[in-house]
Amino acid sequence: MNINELKQALDIVTKNGGVPFITAQPGVGKSDSVRQFAEAKAKELELNYYEGPENYNPDGFGFIDLRLATVDSIDLGGLPLIDRDADVTRFTRSPYIPQDGHGILFLDELPQAKAGNQAAVSQLILDKRVGSHSLGENWNIIAAGNRAKDRAATHKMPTHIANRLTALELDFSIEVFIEYMHEKKVDDVAIAFAKFRPELLESFKPDQDINCTPRSYIAASNFITTAAENLQFSLMAGTIGEGATAEYLGFARIWKDLPPLSEFLKIPAEITIPTKSDVLYATIQMLAMNVTEKNADTINIFISRLEDSPEYVIMFWTSALKKCRKLLRNETFRAFLKENEDLIL
Repeated sequence: MNINELKQALDIVTKNGGVPFITAQPGVGKSDSVRQFAEAKAKELELNYYEGPENYNPDGFGFIDLRLATVDSIDLGGLPLIDRDADVTRFTRSPYIPQDGHGILFLDELPQAKAGNQAAVSQLILDKRVGSHSLGENWNIIAAGNRAKDRAATHKMPTHIANRLTALELDFSIEVFIEYMHEKKVDDVAIAFAKFRPELLESFKPDQDINCTPRSYIAASNFITTAAENLQFSLMAGTIGEGATAEYLGFARIWKDLPPLSEFLKIPAEITIPTKSDVLYATIQMLAMNVTEKNADTINIFISRLEDSPEYVIMFWTSALKKCRKLLRNETFRAFLKENEDLIL
């Protein structure tokens, strides 16, 4: 399932008292999808959203990200204290086990946790409690981890834990990833190249030290705008691999050499239509990234000249609509939509 479908599944499972367990290849967005889900629930309940036990607010909605591979069992079980009056040992409440308020306790890296830590959370997953301390009734648990086949240092989970979980596998979706990059205002070249070569983002190989994953791709794209040109290849290759970097930078050079937007707005009927497919693709994406309600009709003068390549016309309007939803009011777009509604929506 894609991220949008995953969020719907998380809502259903948690409302039914279950514990979702998200699996996926590294870098696809497991952790970020749960954070987005928590933010959406806070908004739905009209509660102030906060992250981390250090910001605990019993009147808010919390998101506690507990990386099980990096903590000790005592972080969950609490510290022992001697109650001399009762002559017993009691344990302090862990800040990771809030009693009040609302929120999501996210048990990340569950399969990567050592056996002792998995044992420490077993009672939490089974009964929403650790020792004598219960997790608040308005808190839900969500777990996640990498798949064993990706060689991400996973350990086999005890069957009594696995049986309590609802396994949900997150798949990569280029459409959802493009939406995410638009929301995060990622560089236009990165968005266009992701559309051009989406298969690079699904090429994860466990035997490679460096992979081009959605997470590493966004990190690498930042070097285009923040690093000196002589450092860009080395920095990007160390993040997404040499092959993906070479293709990305080649596409970026094509993008850089395109006629400026001002020419398309000034003489749209005269600009030469590129004959090379990669240059034409970059041109279409550049125009789609810069379309507005005001310039859409002018840009369409150039786009309408692509009558022999209808797939590029559809590509333009599809990308343009994602960039500018106000185009739904544009008469030129509405006319095109009427003829191609089944293809563009």
